[in-house]
Amino acid sequence: MLWIVMARGPCVTAATNIGRMYLDLEYRIRTDGAFRDELRRRQQRLEHLEQLSARNPAYINEYHDGLYSYVELCNFNLALLTPYFWPNYPKDKPLHFADFPFAFQMFNYQPGGFMVFRASRQISKSTSFACRQWMMARTFRSFKSLYIVPRSDQLQTYQNKFHEIEQANRFYRRDRKFRQNLGFKEFPNGSVIEMAYVHTTAAGIRGKSCDEILYDEFQHFDPELELEVAQTQAASSIKMTTYAGTSLTTDSALEQRWNESSQGSWMMKCSCGHWNIPLPEFEALDMILPQGPCCVKCQRILDVWAGKYVHAYPRRFEAGYRGFHVPQIIVPAVVYNPMRWAEIYKDKIRTGGGRKFMQEVLGVATEEGEREITRKQLEEICVLGSDLQQLLAKAQRGDYAWVVSGCDWGGSDHLPDLRMKRSTTVHVVMGVLPTGEFDILRFRRYEGLNFDDISADILRNHKAYRGHAMASDFGVGSFYNSALRKQIPIQRHLIFNFVGPASPLLSQSAGREPYNLWSLNKTESISLNHALIHKHVAANLGAEVLLDLENHHNFAWKEKHVINGVGKELIVHRKGATPAGQGVLGIIPGSMASPGFVVSGKGNPESLSSASHGAGRVMSRTQANKTFEWKKVNAFLREKGVTLISAGLDDVPMVYKNIHEVMAAQKDLVTILGQFDPKLVKMAPHGERPED
Repeated sequence: MLWIVMARGPCVTAATNIGRMYLDLEYRIRTDGAFRDELRRRQQRLEHLEQLSARNPAYINEYHDGLYSYVELCNFNLALLTPYFWPNYPKDKPLHFADFPFAFQMFNYQPGGFMVFRASRQISKSTSFACRQWMMARTFRSFKSLYIVPRSDQLQTYQNKFHEIEQANRFYRRDRKFRQNLGFKEFPNGSVIEMAYVHTTAAGIRGKSCDEILYDEFQHFDPELELEVAQTQAASSIKMTTYAGTSLTTDSALEQRWNESSQGSWMMKCSCGHWNIPLPEFEALDMILPQGPCCVKCQRILDVWAGKYVHAYPRRFEAGYRGFHVPQIIVPAVVYNPMRWAEIYKDKIRTGGGRKFMQEVLGVATEEGEREITRKQLEEICVLGSDLQQLLAKAQRGDYAWVVSGCDWGGSDHLPDLRMKRSTTVHVVMGVLPTGEFDILRFRRYEGLNFDDISADILRNHKAYRGHAMASDFGVGSFYNSALRKQIPIQRHLIFNFVGPASPLLSQSAGREPYNLWSLNKTESISLNHALIHKHVAANLGAEVLLDLENHHNFAWKEKHVINGVGKELIVHRKGATPAGQGVLGIIPGSMASPGFVVSGKGNPESLSSASHGAGRVMSRTQANKTFEWKKVNAFLREKGVTLISAGLDDVPMVYKNIHEVMAAQKDLVTILGQFDPKLVKMAPHGERPED
């Protein structure tokens, strides 16, 4: 690793013509001996000039020229400067990124276009960003860098990391002539670093200006706010934009940018000649063996240092739209740490390489339909308008027969060990009309407040809307519930606690429990909620419900059957089967792209009055995940006219038998009454445990 020294005086002036010709600095150092020799020669000259300038200021300009020459050779990539600036970070060794080769890409100087880092967790991304921001601000005069995340807690985490990096820097000192707080850093050369979060509005960054935007955790970002954020670069002649995060779903903002990029993957060539690519479609899970990352063809251990980024779309790369995939299994700091690698292998076996494993370890998106709903999308479906004062007046006039409110206490809000209090509590106020219909009058999610402030605000709004009663959950809300009962008559405050499926739907707790504590059957209440959803979907479609059926499978029933001529009471557990007693109605689905059937059972005693629950699989879930890819599946579904909300690759149409053949084989078990073709499909997302 090369150690470089840096001038303390005048800095390099940023220019638009540098950084256009791309240089893969890490790969060039590793493979080009002549380039390494030239770097070493310029480094030695810099070290000599630094010694001279320390004794005689007349050499300072010559030193700066030598520095410019060195940085220019690196195409203004500053990754090699970190050991000099941080000689003892995190402990007693210089900070370098030899064990994180991909990080060299994060230090590229690239005006125009953008860079995308589609990464897994725990890869030192925050450290790389913090070092980049600090060195760019120190190296280039009047350079302005803006770091953005979607959430306040993410911002706080990064600010703490930056402060740690800043204090470990060999030149750190607090100069009171320049602003230096957690989110705003001024430098003597006119450079500025700012950090902000943009969640539901970009109001916090309006009026700011910058040359560089670093988006982190971009998978959670609302893309509708990006144009407003981009206005901060309007006056810059060296616009640089980087997107980074862990891609969770295929419809996230990060995944959209990734799809527009060159989509570079770290490819590793085995001694057998096979190129290994750490993506699911190239059997990445089979690379993860106990001894380390191995070739999927011959199982020899791979040298992850010996890889290189190869881009699926070279023209996009040349145009400056550069994407880099960074899974944990290509990071030497992870791969060659026995404890960390053992954890990865254990997690793969434990989860079967499911959704979370794909996201957190392999850094790939897994399914559609689970992106967070944005505030703007919520506002668009509000039918009562945005005039909250008008809704408040409506409640205060007595237009509603009842006004009730509900609280869902979020998380353990009181954390004495951290000396802080946090909340994700939600409060909803609802007005019930004389017709039985209801309006949602107010909705608020609390975050980052203590329980005293939250309970006070909830009580204030409950009273302002003239609430008749309030309900809240038992859970972790003891602090809140106690505070509420100081202000609300106890008979008007109902506390609910979920209980198991064998319990009554609703019952009042007895004994020493708090007064007005109710037990709610979780299973039945959720079923009733589903029934209401079905009812309202049908109403909004303008459709008449002809029949309401549920397909019960993987259930156990107490039934009477004749076994060997003797009537017996049995417990019948139907796994992959559904009841088909005489005249019993049921549903037998095919797949997300093939028909389902409404049937009437024939009560065949030979099958214990049962029929198949569906078409049945032709391959295991594990094999399905290895065999299929979403690009082809989605194209197939589009041809069939099916809209998919969410599902896993283990449930795609190709893994199921021909449903028509299955129905023909069980003619003695059921009578077909009707057929329906799927148009809208919602199944268990990839990696989540199915209900069956």
